[in-house]
Amino acid sequence: MPGALIVPPEHQFHIHNCWGSTEKGPCKGKVDTKGREEESGCGEWQYIPYCKSCLKNGDPSVKVIPHPTLPMIGNILVATRDLPKGYRFVYWGTRLTGKAAQKRMAEDDRIIDFMYGRKCCGSIEPGPHKGSVLQMAGNPGPNEYYNMVCTAEHFGKMDDNLVGGMYHLIHDVPKGHQIAHEYGKQWFKDRKITPLNIGTPEYPMIPKLSKRHIWQTQAGRYAAMAVLDGVAQHIGLYETEREAISAQASIEAVFASQPKKGKGASPKAASPKAKKRPAASEEKVKRARASPAA
Repeated sequence: MPGALIVPPEHQFHIHNCWGSTEKGPCKGKVDTKGREEESGCGEWQYIPYCKSCLKNGDPSVKVIPHPTLPMIGNILVATRDLPKGYRFVYWGTRLTGKAAQKRMAEDDRIIDFMYGRKCCGSIEPGPHKGSVLQMAGNPGPNEYYNMVCTAEHFGKMDDNLVGGMYHLIHDVPKGHQIAHEYGKQWFKDRKITPLNIGTPEYPMIPKLSKRHIWQTQAGRYAAMAVLDGVAQHIGLYETEREAISAQASIEAVFASQPKKGKGASPKAASPKAKKRPAASEEKVKRARASPAA
């Protein structure tokens, strides 16, 4: 369904259930609720929804392995079964604050902020916890798309020792495929590292079919722009990249076939001023969309 919400599997609607799973179904382990209510709303879940075994070993729906061809990548995270769009993971670890967090950040950059509502209450340090497997998820390369994003939801109270943040899948992930999220361009820039494609034939990533004015949103849809009269203009959101590519090509073709002002007139090259002017071609975009050829 176009624009549908990202819905988690049934066993992850509540956190008194363990969120781990195998090919046989949801984990049946008991979650330590700390005697608290299940949740308090506003994205503040009251405890980490994994049983003792999944906290120790990780959600069995994924496995951590060394990258098979690029040792410099380190470890990667691979699905051990088919996982549906909306599947939830917790990036959890020890809560650090102040100088302890700063010192650890200088040694190991897997630390992320722990938010309680809108208040930052320290950092999540997953390093000492083997079962916090999400810390091993890779970053997609320049010709790949991510399939997991972080959310604004967090686990644990502001003074807890163990806390976490929620991530979820924005695409179905077949068994054997990698799970990866964006680290951010600044992460690589700060470390003077060039991002590499991490997918392999055995452990694939989602490949980019086009790098021309098409990108993925945090909801897993594909935004596209068409170049009309030398100016790139947004044309819509699409459920698949192929649909975005098709729409882009169709609108540009229809626009190119329409008469221009003056015979032999050619589209003007884009300029900073042209990009800032009012969208003079919006009506043309509408006509191109309405054309039978679109």
